[in-house]
Amino acid sequence: MGRASQTNIQLFGGINDVDSIPFVETQVYGVHASVDHRRDFYEATYAYLNSDLDRDAHYVGLSRTKFYGPFSLATRGFFKIGDRGGTRSAQLATIETNWTREFEDACFDVEYGVFFCNAFWASEGWNSIGGGNLNRLRTAFEVNPLVRLAAGPASNDTLGVAFGVQLFRNHEDESFVPEFAWELPGGESVFGVGVRYQRKLSKRSFVEVLGIRNWSDVQAFDRAGVFVSTSCFY
Repeated sequence: MGRASQTNIQLFGGINDVDSIPFVETQVYGVHASVDHRRDFYEATYAYLNSDLDRDAHYVGLSRTKFYGPFSLATRGFFKIGDRGGTRSAQLATIETNWTREFEDACFDVEYGVFFCNAFWASEGWNSIGGGNLNRLRTAFEVNPLVRLAAGPASNDTLGVAFGVQLFRNHEDESFVPEFAWELPGGESVFGVGVRYQRKLSKRSFVEVLGIRNWSDVQAFDRAGVFVSTSCFY
């Protein structure tokens, strides 16, 4: 349609075990749309969170990604409306950038790297639909999403920034991601270091190692953890 292409519309639903609100049974239903238009990539999402205890909420997400050669810039806005029985309406804004660079002299066989710098601001009361399942805003940027090493949502506005690089070697059979992060949850400063390592074992399997270390004057935010996993595809 004109200058638009790659148009996609998806419907989704989670009927049980959605980890949005601890100890509360929730379901999620929604629609997601994406489209390329004049070298820009746009996304829009609407989701309805159905729960008991007067915690129903509507989620709206808008995103635009702009490409400038090897550099990309993504701006995203997320809005939660409702949740009268909980933390009420809230917003989240993020800016994500990355820059791909190939190395002429492959030191340690590293062929290229993707440098990134991401920042976010979340208002008081923001919580992800995914809860602890898929939520990086938990004073720990590079953690295993299945293990809740990080703390719960802050009681007031939260902001943070992370920067790092993903390095590829041996024709992308190996990937190493060191990441540095700073967050300000509840007015308390937290510094963190995260590491992700992935290695291809065969055509259908790989191993992944995740590690994190945080430093803070608040004991609840001072933590460390390591997660190792292997995956096979059949």
